[in-house]
Amino acid sequence: MNPGSESDSNASGRRSQSAFALIDGNSFYVSCERVFNPKLEGRPVVVLSNNDGCCVARSEEAKALGVPMAAPYFQIQKDFERAGGIAYSSNYGLYADLSQRMMSVIGQFSDRQEIYSIDESFIEWTGFHRFDLTTLARDLRQRVKRWVGIPVGVGIGSTKTLAKAANRLAKNHPDFKAHGVCNLLDLPESLQDSYLARLAVGDVWGVGARWAQKLQNLGIRSARDLKQVDPGWIRQHFSVVLERTALELRGTPCIELEEAPPPKQQIISSRSFGQPVTTLEELTQAVSAYTARAAEKLRAQASCTGALTVFLQTNPFNVKEPQYHPSMTLRLASPSADTRILIRAALSGLKHLYKPGYRYQKAGVMLLDFSAATVEQGDLFAISFQRFPIPPPASTREPTGRNSWPPSISSTKSWAGAPSGLPPKASNRMTLNRIGDAPRTSFAGLHQPLGSAAGGKGDRVRLVFRHALVVWFIRNIFKKIANRTVKQFAKLFHRVQLDADRFLLVQQGNGVSMQSGCPGYIGNFHFVLAHNTGEMASDHNKEKSPIEEIFSFRMTK
Repeated sequence: MNPGSESDSNASGRRSQSAFALIDGNSFYVSCERVFNPKLEGRPVVVLSNNDGCCVARSEEAKALGVPMAAPYFQIQKDFERAGGIAYSSNYGLYADLSQRMMSVIGQFSDRQEIYSIDESFIEWTGFHRFDLTTLARDLRQRVKRWVGIPVGVGIGSTKTLAKAANRLAKNHPDFKAHGVCNLLDLPESLQDSYLARLAVGDVWGVGARWAQKLQNLGIRSARDLKQVDPGWIRQHFSVVLERTALELRGTPCIELEEAPPPKQQIISSRSFGQPVTTLEELTQAVSAYTARAAEKLRAQASCTGALTVFLQTNPFNVKEPQYHPSMTLRLASPSADTRILIRAALSGLKHLYKPGYRYQKAGVMLLDFSAATVEQGDLFAISFQRFPIPPPASTREPTGRNSWPPSISSTKSWAGAPSGLPPKASNRMTLNRIGDAPRTSFAGLHQPLGSAAGGKGDRVRLVFRHALVVWFIRNIFKKIANRTVKQFAKLFHRVQLDADRFLLVQQGNGVSMQSGCPGYIGNFHFVLAHNTGEMASDHNKEKSPIEEIFSFRMTK
């Protein structure tokens, strides 16, 4: 046998070995604040959650003071400020922008990238055997720091779970913390096991609190212990998910890189109010804003929703006040991602849920029953709102910005947040994005003449064809079901509203129409298909009738 065959096979094995890297921002929210305020370097800093409730990000200096994660700020405020600490309200718009910049820089180091969260990203380095991955990781770390200003840690392993464990070692273990890079692929297996032995089983990626407690009761207390357990036994006593985690700790890739994450199945837009809200008007503004934000997220993943849930909540911790936690699920006639349709449905539910006399602490909207926007189940009797977009009034338009329409809601509204007295939020733009105002629920500008520029020529042709098809369908149905008994219903109805939000069937003359499932024979009937702009027409005030005729024809006996 060739003496060099064994070493050649080992080298070939290293070349074919998979390699993943996890890049994670260090105290990401705090680092974002320091980008725009370098004076915060070296000071204890925490970033607070919505309405300045709990600590959601801590600098290393704050951790050294013993500030726990998710600690209510009012409990630690005096001691923290006495130690020279400073707290900031969360600025998610700024954090999202810096996250996009950071992910863009990370993507330059691999053609395969998975953005796992706002501050974490996996990249694959399989096949990069010609490069020193440790040096490559240090170059990546330096470039992100230089170009974006965010310090990151890099963990490298043969699987995503090992890369996650390596990242934790890179940020916390003294052997790797100085350089911020931990490459488990360069370590022998015995040394890998020694580091995994120091990693608690509850800190392993994919192991939740309940599983961690159960594993500890069985004597499996570290990542190395979980690695050494028989995968079949884990599958029998836990699940296939934990079995994959154990196999990944052994170096067997079981979790693929998700370059295009699957679309969400639910979208929730909710926030606690800065102070209790009691009026329906303020709740309407809040729910409208939350629905608009949820619809924006829905369109971003190219989906439509078939149902939505509206919910309200009083303060459950104030036992002295009456409690009320209602919710209502509304199903749409057809799936939609149109902000106007969703807001109208949400406000309809809100009106049913609202009861005076309660101090509401929270409201929100949850979108359900998603379907792809490219697959639409049509409605024969529907007039799509997409054909007739509502232009914003000229006086409310802003030149640029994601919130240019609808106009902005004043931040002094009680539901928008309470003034905290904390330092002002940083911004990477000339002006901060403001919370979007509730879109108008009036559809007065929706219905335009067919010859207008609301839609293209193809849209107008399709609309006319659809209306003609409806007329043909109703006409033939009425002819087939004609009989003598229905003559008793002659002159009974002057008009019938098939759908007040879409179109009207108006009778002018002798004959009978169809309402509530009652068919009838038509004789000497003037048939008019018209848009309804919000009110019923009246014979006594025809000049101000909101009904806009599309086309009409007469049918005789």
